Order: sequence, then structure tokens, then C-alpha cells
Amino acid sequence: MKKFLSQYRRRQSDPVRIGGRGNGKAVGAVIGGGYPVAVQTMTDTSTMDTGACVAQIERIREAGCRIVRLTAPGRREAENLGEIREELRRRGIDDMALVADIHFNPEAAMIAADHVDKVRINPGNFGPADGSQLEQLLEKCRAGSVALRIGVNHGSLARHIVEKWGDTPRGMVESAMEFLRECRRQDFNQVVVSMKSSNVRVMVHAYRLLAARMDAEGMRYPLHLGVTEAGDGADGRIKSAAGIGALLADGIGDTIRVSLTEPPENEIPVARQLVDYFANREPMAPLPLAEGAVETYDPYTYSRRKSDSVGNLGGENMPLLPSELDAAAREALVDGRIAVITATSPHPAIEWRAKVLGMIPARDSAQNISRNLARRTATASCRRFRNAANRRPRRRHTY
Repeated sequence: MKKFLSQYRRRQSDPVRIGGRGNGKAVGAVIGGGYPVAVQTMTDTSTMDTGACVAQIERIREAGCRIVRLTAPGRREAENLGEIREELRRRGIDDMALVADIHFNPEAAMIAADHVDKVRINPGNFGPADGSQLEQLLEKCRAGSVALRIGVNHGSLARHIVEKWGDTPRGMVESAMEFLRECRRQDFNQVVVSMKSSNVRVMVHAYRLLAARMDAEGMRYPLHLGVTEAGDGADGRIKSAAGIGALLADGIGDTIRVSLTEPPENEIPVARQLVDYFANREPMAPLPLAEGAVETYDPYTYSRRKSDSVGNLGGENMPLLPSELDAAAREALVDGRIAVITATSPHPAIEWRAKVLGMIPARDSAQNISRNLARRTATASCRRFRNAANRRPRRRHTY
């Protein structure tokens, strides 16, 4: 990935088709394969309450989403997914892709696979990757044209993973790769992968590591992006935009869910806004770096760029909006002690990164690099993604 820090290209993945199960109509959605990034959500009603689930799915559909996940922690809930499916059909709704969310109970996964279009399992509590439970589920999914999501969660990794790698992004990647290798060995390719965490840094780190590892092993499974329990209001939206947006800017991600502690239909406009902002971006050739510049940015490790403190900006201060700068910082903007980095291309994150990397001359030794980094404080001025998205012609995607 480091080779492409100053260019944009969408990660290539194979298509996974879900939806339209058994009704002879077009699929509800295609994830990956160069298709537009799909939006999805999850019900917050009891799966045993068929009427409440169906009513909520109708509202989700009206909001423009065609993929919805329902929890199925046990046999009863998994079996009732069939009732929910039938009630949707009675109401003429046959374009919604249903996903079963399974934890701890492989038997529930087998039952759910009879009624839904995709089954999500957590490697941390499903059982061993090389066990009979996964093999049986793959055979069931293959026979019914049901897709599978390998959904790794930070904080719920299997014991043998934690003992070797810790509850870390690396551990999350190793957990996913165990199951992906088994899927490949079983020649089952209708697989989507997720690496979720409520910590945005961990989430971004894990997805970047996984994308690199899959590329190294020739795997092209689509990626489902999301920040777990992002919250509500502005906090939940900003947290999701920071994590999901950082990865979409890297060209990583084939489907997203903005996880808010609000009614699920509220998630759809936020997710759509993120998707629309990155839609139709063409691959971009590497931006030129300053002569003699070196790439010191490591996309797999978080470290804050070092800088001098100028007024209330830089150093150990928190990042600020221009309106929050004190008099000393505003004066430094005028006399050039603060570098103002603007982006004018359709790929602002890539442009900012290239310009920051270009501030470091290659002739400097590693010892001097940190000192030179501290000589200038950079502030990035950008349009809010919301305004930029609103200025774009909005497309209605049909899945």
C-alpha cells in the first residue's frame, strides 16, 4: 500500500450477489466487483416480532436501502426469519436482501441459511475455522446460493488468537485469514469480510492490514466497512465519517453501514452521503512529490505528525478549526510560520498526503527527519464533505 500513498485507485474485488432468493427476479444487491458501494443497515426490533420487523424493513426500504440484517441469536429467531420473509412477500416486497446475524450458535446459522440471502458469523465465537461446523455451513450456503460474511469484531477474538497476537488489529486480521483460507480451500467464494471496532484507529488499521494481506495471498473478497456502535447525533456521524471515509479515500470498501444508536432508517442518508461523495472517482496517477522527498508515512501504524507549537496550534494541542485559532496562531498564518495546505483535486486526502510527504527532503537522515517535521505546522483547509456531496449530481443506485 505504501507504494500508492500519493495516488488513488479502488481496490479490486470479486462480486458477491445477494438478494432475490427464489423469486426469479434480479438480485437485491451486488457487493464488490466494481459495482457502486452498497449501503446497508440492521433492524433494532425483536426478531420474534414479525410485524415490527416487517414494518421497520418497509421504512428502511423507503429510505433507499436494499440490504438489512436481523439478529438471530438462537433457533427460534433463526426460524422466524422465514416468517418475516414470507410476510414481506405477501406485502409485495421481494427486492430486499435479508442477512442473519449469528453469534455463538452454528445451529442457528444452519437454520437461518434456509431463509436469508447472507449469513454473518463471528470467527471469535463460531468455532474453529477447520471444524465441521464451518464446512457444513459452507455446503448449506452453496446449495442455497447464500452468501457469507466473515465478521471479525475487536474485543471478541478467539482465545488462541488473543494468546498469540493480542486483541489487536493484527489479531483481527489473523482471525479473518483463518476463515478465508478455509473458504478458499472449500472453493466457496461468495464471501464478504468485515473488521469492525468502536475505536476508529483500530478499525482503519485493521482494514488496511487485511487489504494488504489479502492482496498478498491473491484474495479478492469484498470488504464491508463500519464503526461499531458509533453513537448518535453529530458524534456518531463524525466518528463514522472519519473511519469509513478514510478507507473509502484509500479505495478500500465495497459496502458500508453507518452504525447509529438511532432508528436504522436514520443511518441510510448518512451512509448515502458518504458513498455519493466518493462515487465515480476515476483512478488517479501518483501525484508528484517535491524533489528529493521521501515517504515516511506508515499506513499501518498510527503516530501523530510532530510539529512545533505556535500559539494554540500544533505541538501537543488538539487539532482546531480556523475559527478557534488564537492571536498568535493567526499571526503565524500571515507570516508563513504555519503552512496552509489546500486541496483542489477530486482526491483531497491523497493530495494532502502527497503535499505533507513532500515537505521532507530525502537528504535528511532519519535522525534529522523528526527535527525537520517539527519545524513546520500544517493545517489543512477543506470543504466539508457534506457541502461537496451536495454539489455533486446525486445518483440513485438501483441494487
